[in-house]
Amino acid sequence: MQRHFFPALAALSLASCVGLDLDPPIAPAADVAVPIDEDHPLLQRVPPVVDTSEGSEWLLLYSGEWLRGELDLISRDIVEFDSEEMDDLKFDWEDVIEIVTTREFTVVLDDHTSLAGPIRVFADAVVVKTPDGPLRIDRERVFRVLPIGAGRTSVWEGELGFSGTWRSGNTDQADTIYRMSAVRRSLATRLKLDFESIFSEADKDKTADNQRFIGAFDWFLKPRFYVTPFGLDFYRDKFQNIDYQLTPNAGLGYTLVDSARTQWDVTGGAGYQFTEYRSGETDSDDWMTGRFGTIMDMDVTGDVDFILDFKAEKIFESGQGTNTDLVAALEVDLLWGLELDVRWVWNRVSDPEADSDGDRPDKNDYRVEVGVSWDF
Repeated sequence: MQRHFFPALAALSLASCVGLDLDPPIAPAADVAVPIDEDHPLLQRVPPVVDTSEGSEWLLLYSGEWLRGELDLISRDIVEFDSEEMDDLKFDWEDVIEIVTTREFTVVLDDHTSLAGPIRVFADAVVVKTPDGPLRIDRERVFRVLPIGAGRTSVWEGELGFSGTWRSGNTDQADTIYRMSAVRRSLATRLKLDFESIFSEADKDKTADNQRFIGAFDWFLKPRFYVTPFGLDFYRDKFQNIDYQLTPNAGLGYTLVDSARTQWDVTGGAGYQFTEYRSGETDSDDWMTGRFGTIMDMDVTGDVDFILDFKAEKIFESGQGTNTDLVAALEVDLLWGLELDVRWVWNRVSDPEADSDGDRPDKNDYRVEVGVSWDF
């Protein structure tokens, strides 16, 4: 019972973060949201190509091109737009000159106040049509914009992935990797969930069996600066002699680069790690850890993304070192939301625990994965 207490408690605590009400109140400062008249020149401007009679929304680029579709999200310096002809698109905030919408949105400002109502975006301002009248806001004060639709104040996105190899003949071998990731963005928070499961078998003997779950709840204090009041890592690996390893953690993060082509975050913090071994002289260990991570997602071309994800965990215990994980991946867009994934993965355990036979696992694990994934 004790063995499963900490994973269950931590998983329940993280799940409860989904319902935390940390979003900003609708209370804009008077010097930020300036009232304007209904006949203000901004509201009277009607672009010649725009037709909203069928509920379409329009986006004007710096190049002078108009796109028709739906505004999905404005987050920091990125505009996400679902074009009727070109599907999901991302643009730098500075490259978007105008947006004409037909739905209601919640606009979060950089002081964590917010407004709700239909919006119009212009070159230097955002106008929100509130029940008390239109309010004008400088564009640089906008942190996030989300559609309200049916009470919705958050956006989910995610990815399902699968890799596998099978061989038959002199050696019967099967390798399978399942992967899932999801991100929930609300007005001022972000919940990230990642799960990976790996199985390998050769001539009916298992050669790999491990699962990893990583969850983190981020609360943005500034457009690029956030705190992670609660995170959770769970890991088990039969061949590393780890029955389970649980690390509740907390920390800080900062976005170094945030554009339509590149997102780059760095994080740091501390955690407390519980490890239960499958066998050996030591049943379990627990200790404090220091954590550092960085993740970069770069759009190399319109159809190819490069992702670099590095994590290091320093164990504050005599004789222990630093555990590291590194993933370098290329994702190539195919059709219908499918992507071709090629990944190189390195996992290092600085001081693996020997099993009951005295065999000590290797410190380093390397693998190359080729598979497909689906974005949703």
